[in-house]
Amino acid sequence: MVDVGDSGQSGLRELVGRSADLLKDETSTKERTLMQEFFGRLGKGDNKVVYGKSEVQKAYEEGRLTHLIVSESEGEIEEQGALRVSSTTEEGTMFVGLGGWAGYLKY
Repeated sequence: MVDVGDSGQSGLRELVGRSADLLKDETSTKERTLMQEFFGRLGKGDNKVVYGKSEVQKAYEEGRLTHLIVSESEGEIEEQGALRVSSTTEEGTMFVGLGGWAGYLKY
């Protein structure tokens, strides 16, 4: 909940300004959770995760991906719906170290 002093257009501007930090924190939390789940699966030897650009692209071309995860440091990609991960977080830095590409497999 965000308290603003006005209900008009100036109140809307105030709401947007005060909400920016809240939205940033929520995005960071979702991203951290996503990466922790991925690294957890990878650490357990889950065979339904793949990483590395060539391996992920091969799985994508074969239609085996349910989720595509790409580091923002990889630049623009054409695939709509790809989950983008910031490279400025601890998890994002680790992800870039793995090549910045990952995915969850259907089978």
